[in-house]
Amino acid sequence: MGKTEKDTFEVSEFVAFHNAKYKNYCEIVIYANGYIDYAIPSHIAKLEMIWGVDEEDLFTRNGTRLDLLNTIPVSASPMHWLCEDTNTVSCWYNCVVFPYNYTEEQVRVVRELIQSGCIDSAIDVEVAVEKTYEENRENIDFIEKLYTHKNKMRHKLYEELGD
Repeated sequence: MGKTEKDTFEVSEFVAFHNAKYKNYCEIVIYANGYIDYAIPSHIAKLEMIWGVDEEDLFTRNGTRLDLLNTIPVSASPMHWLCEDTNTVSCWYNCVVFPYNYTEEQVRVVRELIQSGCIDSAIDVEVAVEKTYEENRENIDFIEKLYTHKNKMRHKLYEELGD
């Protein structure tokens, strides 16, 4: 039996499967170990399930999802906070959000996805620092350094992905 969009892929499997079905479209998450899942039913919902929300609680304000909603600070972007907390990359055809503590394996996979045409070579790169910011928001010196470092990380990622 072949793989479907509900399976987890290694990058080479993903490229073969994805390019046979899709063009100019990609919605996935990439784990720290480089494995790939389609972002089904959505990026936020997929990240919530990775975080630990039970599938039956998705799109409700009950159970494990309520636990998550009470965990994410109101001032934080849920997408960026979840990317950082789960250490996963959220990726679309023309945009990618890396967690603050991304892995070299995640960079390698994104590079391969660009080279294979699964995602656009003119991709917009962002680095999620929401959780780190929220945990240190009272320390102004740290926050200034965090955003300076975030910008340096973005430039480094652009260079690494452009090779």
